[in-house]
Amino acid sequence: MRRLIRALTDGLALLLGLSPNQRLLAVVLAAAGVVTLNWFSNATLVLLEGPARWNSQFWVALLGLPAVLLAFLVLAWQAWRRTQPTVAQPVMAAARPVPGQGLIVFLSTFNTFEPKLPPERRGERWKGDELLAALAADRPDWPRILDHVMASNMQTPLEAIRYHLEAGTLHHVWVLATSDIPGEGGKVARAGSHRLAGAFERILREGMGWHVSVHDHRTQAELIVPPYDVQKVFTVVDRIYREEAPREGVRPDDVIADVTGGTVTMTAGMLLACALFSRKVQFTAAENDPTQGKPLERPTPYAIQVDEAVLRRLMLRHLAAVEV
Repeated sequence: MRRLIRALTDGLALLLGLSPNQRLLAVVLAAAGVVTLNWFSNATLVLLEGPARWNSQFWVALLGLPAVLLAFLVLAWQAWRRTQPTVAQPVMAAARPVPGQGLIVFLSTFNTFEPKLPPERRGERWKGDELLAALAADRPDWPRILDHVMASNMQTPLEAIRYHLEAGTLHHVWVLATSDIPGEGGKVARAGSHRLAGAFERILREGMGWHVSVHDHRTQAELIVPPYDVQKVFTVVDRIYREEAPREGVRPDDVIADVTGGTVTMTAGMLLACALFSRKVQFTAAENDPTQGKPLERPTPYAIQVDEAVLRRLMLRHLAAVEV
């Protein structure tokens, strides 16, 4: 009996355009509809037969049915809204960016993260000097060097390059390194990553065995940037898209910029240079998949996708609200 009642009430809810979990509300609406329909019919007959007494009871009889119908329409609209797909977001992270022929990356100063080292390397912690010393040896110990590289902040740009290389399309990498930060008396307060540019290219070629054209400040002086100058980074990234890429035979829409690995200021400069001109942008997540929250085995690139249609609608709504 209970199953029959439940089936009937579920059917009634669906018939009224409501969801099955609103069965009780559907019964109340149906009962209220029947009662108010009777009241409305009687009130209509009174109006047709002659002058009516416009008291509160007559008003309730006349307006009860429209009120029930309005309540039904509101509830049905809400139920319909809940069944619609989630509204598109203007900015989204998407796995597997479209592979590009050109890639722009930031080069950070070198620092090994000891917990990421293999067990036999624990206790070692390299910085830039140790990396350069290891590469300067007559016979570099590449297994040891690569263990440290893959446990350092240099892993992120390398994995970004790996992704586009494995797709078989990457030919050019532009490396933006940082200049030294001066201190008092003309001394260097903090060494920049520019001194690692040669090491980075050598790791690409000899350590990883990758064949790709690397462009850095050693051949293009403007590719060394101050770590806290938004305008400088903006100008350099914009120039790569407008001049450097076409000079190398790469279309600007076939270049993607990776915003990972720089200072906040550098990231802002790169984002502005790309977003304002609808250029491709990605970031390389190191620990968790930003779309599903699952841990990552290694840093993985994700495209930053902008739905321009949704963004325009949001801008129009904002402008309308401001005008009001």
